Amino acid sequence: MFIELGMQVSQRLVGTEPERRHHSYADPIFTKLLCHAISLQRLSPQIDPQIEHELWDMPSACAVARCIIEAHDVLEYIALANISEEERSFRLLAWTLHDQQRRSSMLKSIQSTDPRADEIHKLAVELQKEVEQHSWFQKINPAQQRRIRNGDAPSYLLSQRELNAANGVNHEYHVAATMMLSQYVHTLPMAVHQLQEFKAGTPEALHLSSMPVQYSLAFLARAITRMAEVFPHGNVEINEQQSQVFSQWFAVAENGVTAASWTEA
Repeated sequence: MFIELGMQVSQRLVGTEPERRHHSYADPIFTKLLCHAISLQRLSPQIDPQIEHELWDMPSACAVARCIIEAHDVLEYIALANISEEERSFRLLAWTLHDQQRRSSMLKSIQSTDPRADEIHKLAVELQKEVEQHSWFQKINPAQQRRIRNGDAPSYLLSQRELNAANGVNHEYHVAATMMLSQYVHTLPMAVHQLQEFKAGTPEALHLSSMPVQYSLAFLARAITRMAEVFPHGNVEINEQQSQVFSQWFAVAENGVTAASWTEA
């Protein structure tokens, strides 16, 4: 349901001209998020009796689920947040600088001799100067200023807790979701032990394999709803049952699983 509705929102936005520069980032980031959701659906167990041996790729599913959460965060931070134009322009500039400095650093680490590498190094330097001369630069904390001057611009100018508060996302739930998924992304002991005990088809295995979907659904639901809010022409009509499901997952995002109120869908 979520993927279908998300694709409808995306399709309705095709061909529309963004009113502001930052809105131009919303569609590709949202499309990236939907692609992750489609991949996660394909990676999840299909429970098809005609398939005798199905590989349940739990680590890849967790990695993709984490990508959904991170795409949601960037979508809000760059494209949807309700902030001043001065701050937004600085966010975009610092975000671009972070990317360019990382690219420059990677090329230097492999001692690239490609002529295009010099262009990337040069652009990183130019962007750094532009960031330092921006009116918002003096409003960020000294630690972030030092990082930028030292060639290590942060991707976010907000802490994760600050970003979650701005997005209306329960910080403890966000941390729990990303930490749990990271156990498999980074191949930590808990993930290895669980995979050793993993017996495909058992109720315990099915519950565990549903974890990446469950952890990412709240963020997928938020992204779809927020896109429809910011871009009304992308809004789609949903029935009462669908509205109830969206509300349930929104409650999870806002309150976490311990405080969320669940009703029969």
